[in-house]
Amino acid sequence: MEEKIKTRTIPKKDNISSPEDRLLEYVESQINKMKKYTDLGNSDGIPGFYELNQALMEFTTIQSSLISMGVIAKIEYDKATEAFKDWYSEKYVETRERLNPPSLAGSKWASQTEIDAYIRRENRTEYGRLHKEMVCAEMKVDAMRRIQDSWNTYSLILNRLCKNVETEMAVTATN
Repeated sequence: MEEKIKTRTIPKKDNISSPEDRLLEYVESQINKMKKYTDLGNSDGIPGFYELNQALMEFTTIQSSLISMGVIAKIEYDKATEAFKDWYSEKYVETRERLNPPSLAGSKWASQTEIDAYIRRENRTEYGRLHKEMVCAEMKVDAMRRIQDSWNTYSLILNRLCKNVETEMAVTATN
């Protein structure tokens, strides 16, 4: 009997708005697709020739798709990072100019740490949104990397199963 592991509930598609929810929905959908592709059991629950051949034929196509999805995730991460850095740089310059006017003695200027704190406090919502987008995009890249690693491990399993079937056929043929 399969035991369900308790996880965070994925909201319905029309309610997905936060980066975390979009990330969870994306990862869950990818895992469900991988489950479908790695299910080799036939009606007896044992992979046969047809199931193994089908899995071998689909392996490279799926691997290529995973690589492509990983590249897309990396592009999304780079865009989110760039958007955050651009926004932050603009706010940093504005805040520094406001806190450290030329008329103020250099020894009394706000430090970088103080300017950072002002930016975060004064722009809490926008900072949080952009930072969250960037972090979730990074997590998506990491998730794709793990799925790709898992898929590569699956190739080893397929190879082992093929060898088992070959051995079984050789034994059957000699009997």
